[in-house]
Amino acid sequence: MSHVGRIQHGMVGGGIFSTLGVVVGIAGGMVSMIAYGLILYAKNFAPLGVVSALRETSVIFATLIGFVILKEGNWKRRLGAAVLMVIGITVIALNA
Repeated sequence: MSHVGRIQHGMVGGGIFSTLGVVVGIAGGMVSMIAYGLILYAKNFAPLGVVSALRETSVIFATLIGFVILKEGNWKRRLGAAVLMVIGITVIALNA
């Protein structure tokens, strides 16, 4: 592959880290940091139980993305776990 082709595919440097991988990793870290900061900020204005319950819904969305978009298997087990999580989140939110 030519040098230009390696740049387009994010493989410049020849090491274990590609440029694209580093950029995606840094972007993911920044988004994660911002999300955590928003949770801490929200805890100043809403009851802790409600904020925690809302935060846990991200796991449900990750499960749905994994099943629908990434075509991950074992859907019965994932669905059961998602239902249990929704019940738990509901209990937390109602008791807050």
